[in-house]
Amino acid sequence: TYTLEQWKQFLRIAADHVYAGMPAEAAYYSLGERFMDGYFSSIFGRALLGMARLLGPRRALTQARLCFRTSANCSEVRIVERGPTEVEVWLTDIGADLPTFVAGVLARAAELSGGQRVVAIPEGFDGQSATYHVRWSEQALPAVSPALTPAAAERVDNQPRA
Repeated sequence: TYTLEQWKQFLRIAADHVYAGMPAEAAYYSLGERFMDGYFSSIFGRALLGMARLLGPRRALTQARLCFRTSANCSEVRIVERGPTEVEVWLTDIGADLPTFVAGVLARAAELSGGQRVVAIPEGFDGQSATYHVRWSEQALPAVSPALTPAAAERVDNQPRA
């Protein structure tokens, strides 16, 4: 129910208050990360977080357009998969004076859904829309659980295996 200008003012006040003395770009980025932590700590957010973890970063980010559309019905979002561990996100009405707020939102969403060493970089910003390049690495899962290896089984009951 807030206008975009009101929302931007709220973000300015929060960034100035919570991250006083920090450069504006870093303050907005950190505020975006904190926003996602707060969102995912709500009842609805916890349910979505469980799904995001099952989906993994790539699929969770490609579905992010639905989240942006529900939070601001006038937003347009386009997501292009650039590879198995990177996407390009373009959206209108970014909701902050600087694009680093949404960069923080996207980075934290990718981290919470399982991405490692996430980087979210705003690549283009015209004051009304922005393009972000988001990339991450994925932790390789062992082919066999360490608990199922012969050495681990021997440690459990101290009996050698035949």
